[in-house]
Amino acid sequence: MRVLMIMGDFRIGGAEIAALGLIRALSGRGCEFVVATARSKGPMKNAFVRAGAQVYDGIALWRYSPIGLLRIRRIVHRHDIDAVVCVDALRNGMMLAFVGSAFTGRRRLRICWCHGAPGLQTDDFVPALRRYRKMGLLDAVTCVSEFLRGELTARKLPGGIIDVIHNGVDLKRFENPAKTSLQLPAGKRIIVQVANYVPWKDPRTLLAAAGNLARKRRDFHVVLAGRDTNCPALARRVDELDLGDFVTLADTRQDIPSLLASADIVVLSTCCETFGIAVLEGMAAGRPVVASDVAALREVFDDGREGLKFPVGDAGALSDALDKLLDDAVLRARMSGEGRRRARQFDITRQAKLFHEFLLRQAELRKIADTSR
Repeated sequence: MRVLMIMGDFRIGGAEIAALGLIRALSGRGCEFVVATARSKGPMKNAFVRAGAQVYDGIALWRYSPIGLLRIRRIVHRHDIDAVVCVDALRNGMMLAFVGSAFTGRRRLRICWCHGAPGLQTDDFVPALRRYRKMGLLDAVTCVSEFLRGELTARKLPGGIIDVIHNGVDLKRFENPAKTSLQLPAGKRIIVQVANYVPWKDPRTLLAAAGNLARKRRDFHVVLAGRDTNCPALARRVDELDLGDFVTLADTRQDIPSLLASADIVVLSTCCETFGIAVLEGMAAGRPVVASDVAALREVFDDGREGLKFPVGDAGALSDALDKLLDDAVLRARMSGEGRRRARQFDITRQAKLFHEFLLRQAELRKIADTSR
Protein backbone atom coordinates (compact mmCIF):
# COMPACT_ATOMS: atom_id res chain seq x y z
CA MET A 1 0.00 0.00 0.00
CA ARG A 2 1.31 3.44 -0.94
CA VAL A 3 0.50 6.00 1.74
CA LEU A 4 0.72 9.79 1.57
CA MET A 5 1.05 11.44 4.98
CA ILE A 6 0.32 15.17 5.14
CA MET A 7 1.62 17.22 8.07
CA GLY A 8 1.93 20.86 8.99
CA ASP A 9 5.73 20.93 9.15
CA PHE A 10 8.80 19.02 10.34
CA ARG A 11 9.02 20.52 13.83
CA ILE A 12 9.45 18.04 16.68
CA GLY A 13 6.13 17.20 18.32
CA GLY A 14 4.17 14.19 19.48
CA ALA A 15 2.31 13.68 16.19
CA GLU A 16 5.47 14.04 14.12
CA ILE A 17 7.39 11.60 16.35
CA ALA A 18 4.53 9.10 16.08
CA ALA A 19 4.43 9.43 12.29
CA LEU A 20 8.18 8.91 12.01
CA GLY A 21 8.06 5.84 14.26
CA LEU A 22 5.24 4.33 12.24
CA ILE A 23 7.06 4.88 8.94
CA ARG A 24 10.21 3.29 10.34
CA ALA A 25 8.22 0.27 11.51
CA LEU A 26 6.19 -0.22 8.31
CA SER A 27 8.58 0.74 5.50
CA GLY A 28 9.47 -2.34 3.52
CA ARG A 29 6.64 -4.35 5.10
CA GLY A 30 4.01 -3.89 2.47
CA CYS A 31 3.86 -0.09 2.81
CA GLU A 32 5.59 2.72 0.94
CA PHE A 33 5.39 6.25 2.33
CA VAL A 34 5.37 9.74 0.90
CA VAL A 35 5.35 12.69 3.33
CA ALA A 36 4.24 16.20 2.38
CA THR A 37 4.27 19.22 4.69
CA ALA A 38 2.50 22.52 4.25
CA ARG A 39 5.43 24.56 5.56
CA SER A 40 9.21 24.24 5.36
CA LYS A 41 9.93 24.30 9.09
CA GLY A 42 11.62 22.03 11.57
CA PRO A 43 14.60 19.68 11.86
CA MET A 44 12.89 16.33 11.22
CA LYS A 45 12.96 16.24 7.43
CA ASN A 46 16.16 14.22 7.16
CA ALA A 47 14.89 11.71 9.72
CA PHE A 48 11.88 10.98 7.51
CA VAL A 49 14.16 10.61 4.48
CA ARG A 50 16.40 8.18 6.39
CA ALA A 51 13.27 6.23 7.38
CA GLY A 52 12.62 5.57 3.68
CA ALA A 53 9.95 8.17 2.90
CA GLN A 54 9.84 10.34 -0.20
CA VAL A 55 9.54 13.89 1.15
CA TYR A 56 7.96 17.08 -0.23
CA ASP A 57 8.14 20.07 2.10
CA GLY A 58 6.64 23.54 1.91
CA ILE A 59 3.96 22.69 -0.64
CA ALA A 60 1.51 25.41 0.51
CA LEU A 61 2.66 28.99 0.01
CA TRP A 62 -0.04 30.28 2.34
CA ARG A 63 -2.99 28.99 4.32
CA TYR A 64 -5.70 27.45 2.13
CA SER A 65 -3.31 27.57 -0.82
CA PRO A 66 -4.77 26.52 -4.24
CA ILE A 67 -1.20 25.82 -5.36
CA GLY A 68 -0.85 23.40 -2.46
CA LEU A 69 -3.96 21.53 -3.64
CA LEU A 70 -2.51 21.20 -7.14
CA ARG A 71 0.79 19.95 -5.72
CA ILE A 72 -0.97 17.30 -3.65
CA ARG A 73 -2.85 16.19 -6.74
CA ARG A 74 0.44 15.83 -8.66
CA ILE A 75 2.01 13.89 -5.78
CA VAL A 76 -0.97 11.53 -5.63
CA HIS A 77 -0.69 10.84 -9.37
CA ARG A 78 3.11 10.59 -9.42
CA HIS A 79 3.26 7.98 -6.65
CA ASP A 80 -0.08 6.28 -7.42
CA ILE A 81 -1.16 6.79 -3.81
CA ASP A 82 -3.65 4.34 -2.27
CA ALA A 83 -4.33 6.10 1.05
CA VAL A 84 -4.01 9.73 2.18
CA VAL A 85 -3.51 10.27 5.91
CA CYS A 86 -3.83 13.71 7.47
CA VAL A 87 -1.51 13.62 10.49
CA ASP A 88 -3.50 15.51 13.11
CA ALA A 89 -6.58 17.57 12.34
CA LEU A 90 -4.90 20.75 11.14
CA ARG A 91 -7.31 22.84 9.07
CA ASN A 92 -4.83 23.47 6.28
CA GLY A 93 -3.68 19.86 6.45
CA MET A 94 -7.23 18.50 6.19
CA MET A 95 -7.95 20.66 3.16
CA LEU A 96 -4.74 19.55 1.45
CA ALA A 97 -5.36 15.88 2.28
CA PHE A 98 -9.06 15.56 1.58
CA VAL A 99 -9.65 18.13 -1.16
CA GLY A 100 -6.25 17.86 -2.82
CA SER A 101 -6.63 14.10 -3.24
CA ALA A 102 -10.13 14.35 -4.73
CA PHE A 103 -10.81 14.07 -8.45
CA THR A 104 -7.55 12.22 -9.10
CA GLY A 105 -8.85 9.52 -11.41
CA ARG A 106 -9.68 6.82 -8.88
CA ARG A 107 -10.98 6.65 -5.33
CA ARG A 108 -8.27 7.09 -2.68
CA LEU A 109 -8.73 6.16 0.95
CA ARG A 110 -8.82 9.33 3.11
CA ILE A 111 -8.09 9.15 6.83
CA CYS A 112 -7.61 11.65 9.64
CA TRP A 113 -5.11 10.50 12.29
CA CYS A 114 -6.08 12.63 15.31
CA HIS A 115 -3.55 13.48 18.01
CA GLY A 116 -4.84 16.79 19.43
CA ALA A 117 -7.96 17.35 21.53
CA PRO A 118 -10.54 19.69 19.93
CA GLY A 119 -11.18 22.81 21.97
CA LEU A 120 -8.33 21.93 24.36
CA GLN A 121 -5.11 21.68 22.37
CA THR A 122 -6.50 22.89 19.04
CA ASP A 123 -9.53 24.65 17.63
CA ASP A 124 -12.67 22.54 17.45
CA PHE A 125 -12.02 20.69 14.20
CA VAL A 126 -14.89 18.21 14.54
CA PRO A 127 -17.40 20.29 12.51
CA ALA A 128 -14.89 20.27 9.64
CA LEU A 129 -14.53 16.48 9.91
CA ARG A 130 -18.29 16.11 9.80
CA ARG A 131 -18.45 18.28 6.66
CA TYR A 132 -15.72 16.30 4.91
CA ARG A 133 -17.52 13.08 5.85
CA LYS A 134 -20.81 14.39 4.46
CA MET A 135 -19.09 15.40 1.21
CA GLY A 136 -17.63 11.90 0.83
CA LEU A 137 -14.06 13.16 1.34
CA LEU A 138 -13.35 11.37 4.65
CA ASP A 139 -13.50 7.60 5.11
CA ALA A 140 -12.32 7.07 8.67
CA VAL A 141 -10.70 8.59 11.73
CA THR A 142 -8.16 6.98 14.02
CA CYS A 143 -7.12 8.56 17.30
CA VAL A 144 -4.46 7.86 19.90
CA SER A 145 -6.55 7.22 23.03
CA GLU A 146 -9.99 6.33 24.32
CA PHE A 147 -10.01 9.76 25.96
CA LEU A 148 -9.67 11.42 22.55
CA ARG A 149 -12.34 9.19 21.04
CA GLY A 150 -14.66 10.37 23.82
CA GLU A 151 -13.87 14.01 23.01
CA LEU A 152 -14.71 13.41 19.34
CA THR A 153 -17.95 11.54 19.92
CA ALA A 154 -19.05 14.13 22.49
CA ARG A 155 -18.89 16.63 19.63
CA LYS A 156 -21.12 14.37 17.53
CA LEU A 157 -18.56 12.75 15.27
CA PRO A 158 -20.06 9.30 14.50
CA GLY A 159 -18.36 6.71 16.67
CA GLY A 160 -18.65 4.11 13.92
CA ILE A 161 -15.95 5.79 11.84
CA ILE A 162 -13.45 6.12 14.74
CA ASP A 163 -10.77 3.58 15.68
CA VAL A 164 -8.36 3.89 18.61
CA ILE A 165 -4.73 2.92 18.10
CA HIS A 166 -2.42 3.92 20.93
CA ASN A 167 0.90 5.44 19.94
CA GLY A 168 3.93 3.21 20.26
CA VAL A 169 7.56 3.62 21.18
CA ASP A 170 10.62 2.07 19.56
CA LEU A 171 12.06 0.27 22.58
CA LYS A 172 15.37 -0.38 20.81
CA ARG A 173 16.14 3.36 20.85
CA PHE A 174 16.28 3.20 24.64
CA GLU A 175 18.65 0.25 24.91
CA ASN A 176 22.18 1.40 25.82
CA PRO A 177 21.99 4.94 24.36
CA ALA A 178 25.14 7.04 24.10
CA LYS A 179 25.89 9.56 26.83
CA THR A 180 24.05 12.85 26.41
CA SER A 181 26.07 15.84 25.24
CA LEU A 182 24.17 18.09 27.64
CA GLN A 183 26.36 19.23 30.53
CA LEU A 184 24.73 18.09 33.76
CA PRO A 185 25.95 18.89 37.29
CA ALA A 186 27.83 16.09 39.01
CA GLY A 187 26.50 14.63 42.23
CA LYS A 188 22.90 15.70 41.60
CA ARG A 189 19.81 13.62 40.99
CA ILE A 190 18.48 14.61 37.57
CA ILE A 191 14.80 15.34 36.96
CA VAL A 192 13.89 15.61 33.26
CA GLN A 193 10.77 16.93 31.56
CA VAL A 194 10.51 16.55 27.78
CA ALA A 195 7.74 18.82 26.51
CA ASN A 196 7.52 21.63 23.99
CA TYR A 197 6.61 25.02 25.43
CA VAL A 198 3.03 25.19 24.20
CA PRO A 199 -0.11 26.50 25.94
CA TRP A 200 -1.40 23.19 27.30
CA LYS A 201 1.90 22.14 28.89
CA ASP A 202 2.62 23.35 32.40
CA PRO A 203 6.34 23.91 33.04
CA ARG A 204 5.54 26.71 35.50
CA THR A 205 4.12 24.22 37.98
CA LEU A 206 7.31 22.17 37.69
CA LEU A 207 9.41 25.28 38.30
CA ALA A 208 7.28 26.16 41.33
CA ALA A 209 7.75 22.62 42.64
CA ALA A 210 11.50 22.96 42.09
CA GLY A 211 11.37 26.17 44.12
CA ASN A 212 9.68 24.29 46.96
CA LEU A 213 12.34 21.58 46.86
CA ALA A 214 15.20 24.07 46.71
CA ARG A 215 14.15 25.51 50.06
CA LYS A 216 14.98 22.24 51.79
CA ARG A 217 17.46 20.31 49.63
CA ARG A 218 20.17 20.91 47.04
CA ASP A 219 20.77 17.41 45.67
CA PHE A 220 18.66 17.70 42.51
CA HIS A 221 18.69 19.39 39.12
CA VAL A 222 15.76 19.90 36.73
CA VAL A 223 16.13 19.81 32.93
CA LEU A 224 13.36 21.19 30.71
CA ALA A 225 13.87 19.91 27.16
CA GLY A 226 11.66 20.71 24.20
CA ARG A 227 10.97 23.40 21.64
CA ASP A 228 11.15 26.94 23.10
CA THR A 229 11.83 25.81 26.67
CA ASN A 230 14.72 28.30 26.65
CA CYS A 231 12.33 31.17 25.91
CA PRO A 232 12.58 34.49 27.79
CA ALA A 233 9.36 33.83 29.75
CA LEU A 234 10.69 30.65 31.35
CA ALA A 235 14.15 32.15 31.83
CA ARG A 236 12.57 35.05 33.74
CA ARG A 237 10.61 32.63 35.89
CA VAL A 238 13.78 30.71 36.74
CA ASP A 239 15.40 33.99 37.81
CA GLU A 240 12.36 35.06 39.85
CA LEU A 241 12.45 31.79 41.78
CA ASP A 242 16.25 31.97 42.16
CA LEU A 243 16.62 28.57 40.49
CA GLY A 244 19.65 29.29 38.33
CA ASP A 245 21.66 26.55 40.08
CA PHE A 246 18.80 24.06 39.92
CA VAL A 247 17.37 24.31 36.39
CA THR A 248 18.63 23.90 32.82
CA LEU A 249 16.44 25.13 29.98
CA ALA A 250 17.68 22.81 27.25
CA ASP A 251 15.44 23.72 24.26
CA THR A 252 15.08 21.19 21.42
CA ARG A 253 17.22 18.08 21.82
CA GLN A 254 18.03 15.39 19.28
CA ASP A 255 19.33 12.95 21.94
CA ILE A 256 16.21 12.31 24.03
CA PRO A 257 17.00 8.61 24.73
CA SER A 258 20.44 9.66 26.01
CA LEU A 259 18.99 12.48 28.10
CA LEU A 260 16.39 10.17 29.66
CA ALA A 261 19.12 7.62 30.41
CA SER A 262 20.84 10.34 32.46
CA ALA A 263 17.68 11.04 34.46
CA ASP A 264 16.68 9.70 37.83
CA ILE A 265 13.05 10.82 37.45
CA VAL A 266 10.99 11.80 34.40
CA VAL A 267 8.24 14.40 34.84
CA LEU A 268 5.33 15.57 32.72
CA SER A 269 3.61 18.62 34.16
CA THR A 270 0.72 19.34 31.82
CA CYS A 271 -2.84 20.61 31.67
CA CYS A 272 -4.01 18.27 28.90
CA GLU A 273 -2.73 15.22 27.05
CA THR A 274 -4.29 12.94 24.49
CA PHE A 275 -1.72 10.18 25.00
CA GLY A 276 1.61 11.16 26.59
CA ILE A 277 4.46 9.88 24.43
CA ALA A 278 6.98 11.62 26.73
CA VAL A 279 5.77 9.56 29.69
CA LEU A 280 5.95 6.37 27.65
CA GLU A 281 9.51 7.18 26.57
CA GLY A 282 10.46 7.78 30.22
CA MET A 283 9.09 4.35 31.11
CA ALA A 284 10.88 2.77 28.13
CA ALA A 285 14.10 4.29 29.46
CA GLY A 286 13.46 2.58 32.78
CA ARG A 287 12.77 5.71 34.79
CA PRO A 288 10.00 6.33 37.34
CA VAL A 289 7.56 8.95 36.09
CA VAL A 290 5.69 11.74 37.85
CA ALA A 291 2.85 13.24 35.83
CA SER A 292 -0.23 15.38 36.04
CA ASP A 293 -3.36 13.32 36.63
CA VAL A 294 -5.08 13.91 33.29
CA ALA A 295 -7.52 11.46 31.75
CA ALA A 296 -5.43 10.18 28.83
CA LEU A 297 -2.46 9.26 31.02
CA ARG A 298 -4.67 6.79 32.89
CA GLU A 299 -4.39 4.66 29.74
CA VAL A 300 -0.58 4.78 29.93
CA PHE A 301 0.41 4.13 33.56
CA ASP A 302 -1.03 3.52 37.02
CA ASP A 303 -0.47 5.78 40.00
CA GLY A 304 1.75 4.09 42.56
CA ARG A 305 2.93 1.39 40.18
CA GLU A 306 5.02 2.80 37.31
CA GLY A 307 5.09 6.27 38.82
CA LEU A 308 3.18 8.90 40.75
CA LYS A 309 0.45 11.32 39.72
CA PHE A 310 -0.46 14.74 41.10
CA PRO A 311 -3.43 17.07 40.58
CA VAL A 312 -3.06 19.40 37.61
CA GLY A 313 -1.33 22.64 38.61
CA ASP A 314 -0.61 21.53 42.19
CA ALA A 315 3.03 22.47 42.74
CA GLY A 316 2.92 21.32 46.37
CA ALA A 317 1.76 17.83 45.43
CA LEU A 318 4.36 17.65 42.66
CA SER A 319 7.20 18.68 44.99
CA ASP A 320 5.99 16.09 47.56
CA ALA A 321 6.02 13.35 44.90
CA LEU A 322 9.51 14.32 43.75
CA ASP A 323 10.72 14.55 47.35
CA LYS A 324 9.40 11.04 48.00
CA LEU A 325 11.13 9.54 44.98
CA LEU A 326 14.39 11.40 45.53
CA ASP A 327 14.61 9.89 49.03
CA ASP A 328 13.54 6.34 48.19
CA ALA A 329 15.95 4.46 45.91
CA VAL A 330 14.02 1.21 46.40
CA LEU A 331 10.78 2.83 45.22
CA ARG A 332 12.55 4.34 42.21
CA ALA A 333 13.98 0.95 41.26
CA ARG A 334 10.63 -0.81 41.63
CA MET A 335 8.81 1.78 39.52
CA SER A 336 11.58 1.68 36.93
CA GLY A 337 11.12 -2.05 36.47
CA GLU A 338 7.33 -1.77 36.32
CA GLY A 339 7.64 1.05 33.79
CA ARG A 340 9.82 -0.99 31.46
CA ARG A 341 7.33 -3.85 31.60
CA ARG A 342 4.40 -1.53 30.89
CA ALA A 343 6.25 0.13 28.00
CA ARG A 344 6.53 -3.25 26.25
CA GLN A 345 2.75 -3.19 25.82
CA PHE A 346 3.23 -0.09 23.63
CA ASP A 347 6.04 -1.43 21.43
CA ILE A 348 6.03 0.34 18.07
CA THR A 349 5.74 -3.01 16.26
CA ARG A 350 2.33 -3.55 17.86
CA GLN A 351 1.14 -0.09 16.84
CA ALA A 352 2.45 -0.62 13.31
CA LYS A 353 0.63 -3.95 13.00
CA LEU A 354 -2.66 -2.42 14.20
CA PHE A 355 -2.28 0.60 11.91
CA HIS A 356 -1.52 -1.55 8.88
CA GLU A 357 -4.55 -3.73 9.64
CA PHE A 358 -6.64 -0.58 10.02
CA LEU A 359 -5.55 0.69 6.59
CA LEU A 360 -6.27 -2.65 4.91
CA ARG A 361 -9.65 -2.93 6.62
CA GLN A 362 -10.67 0.58 5.60
CA ALA A 363 -9.53 -0.05 2.03
CA GLU A 364 -11.67 -3.18 1.87
CA LEU A 365 -14.68 -1.32 3.31
CA ARG A 366 -14.14 1.42 0.72
CA LYS A 367 -14.03 -1.17 -2.08
CA ILE A 368 -17.24 -2.80 -0.86
CA ALA A 369 -18.99 0.58 -0.66
CA ASP A 370 -17.86 1.53 -4.17
CA THR A 371 -18.97 -1.82 -5.59
CA SER A 372 -22.43 -1.56 -4.06
CA ARG A 373 -23.14 1.79 -5.74
